[in-house]
Amino acid sequence: TPEAGLAQLLATGAPAHLRRLPFGFGISEFAIAYFVFATIAFDDGTPAGVAAKVLLTGVFVLGVLSGQRIKINAFLVASGVFLIIAALSATWSASPDVSWARTVTITLQFICCFAIVNLIYWKPCRLEFAFSWFILSSLGTGLFVIVVQGVRFQDNRYADGSISSGQLALVCAFGIMICIYRFF
Repeated sequence: TPEAGLAQLLATGAPAHLRRLPFGFGISEFAIAYFVFATIAFDDGTPAGVAAKVLLTGVFVLGVLSGQRIKINAFLVASGVFLIIAALSATWSASPDVSWARTVTITLQFICCFAIVNLIYWKPCRLEFAFSWFILSSLGTGLFVIVVQGVRFQDNRYADGSISSGQLALVCAFGIMICIYRFF
């Protein structure tokens, strides 16, 4: 029945023949795609960015509760050390309140990195999926700036929560590097 097929799809992710496509889907893949897009297209505090982080973390927690093993790799260890140093830096900071606020942001990013690393570890085909969404999101956001905002674009990230031009350029550069990795 269609209901059984949908339930199986949601429970196990995309069928094997779709996993090779950049648009294979399941709830975990949706969480990864939405997180990648929101991270590129929106500022940290926007509702879209917060929803993406909550969804990604929720899917990860459900995976852990369903018996998936947690993976800790060198990237997560280095990120954890950075987080500890960032937290400690508030003790000698000229502006401890600002340092603590940034530490909270870094902590939330660390939790999301921990979640996405494990979601990819549980199904390695999700790495290509995440790469595909990184490319599509960076190109889409770049095209939005060029086509919609054009030469009138002003870097007013803090005024309206949109992405800054420097961050957008960096993301597009990473998108190009991923394209070179994938296609050459």
